[in-house]
Amino acid sequence: MWMRAFSWCGHLGRADSIVMPVLNGGFSLRSKRMLRALIDHPEVRVEVPPPEVMEAEPIEMGWFNNAINEDVQLTAVLRPQLERLGLRYAPLEVCVRFAVENAGPIYDGVDATQMFGQHGRWRRLISVDPPVMRYQASRRDVDESSFERAVRTALMARGFGIEYSEHAD
Repeated sequence: MWMRAFSWCGHLGRADSIVMPVLNGGFSLRSKRMLRALIDHPEVRVEVPPPEVMEAEPIEMGWFNNAINEDVQLTAVLRPQLERLGLRYAPLEVCVRFAVENAGPIYDGVDATQMFGQHGRWRRLISVDPPVMRYQASRRDVDESSFERAVRTALMARGFGIEYSEHAD
């Protein structure tokens, strides 16, 4: 069963459930062994159809065919096949301390300042000198998410300027 928006958290640790969370493919480490497995075993295929829409400025692509994202394919759909080839996946406890995409209940108690990285639709790096992160949300929306406030604080502690979308309110 596919579950979205961290609704799968209620199934963690249940004997009648196998949970394969998809957390943060946009900010992940992929081993040489995984990349090699996808080359050496053509029967294990990530299939991403070409986008239906492409815009030049900024580069944007859109899919309307319900394509399954490659991170979902690698961490859930193809996971049993890849594990049979000897690949291992980090436990959830390690994943939530590595990086965040969208804050959810699994991040309760995680110190965002100790995370290695972040990735998500809400946040975009718009400048590296000086480093500036722009939220695709209003300040109010960020303030309403306790973990997102912690991510913002962690970014500011690392010297990032923070901006908010003028179109979000």
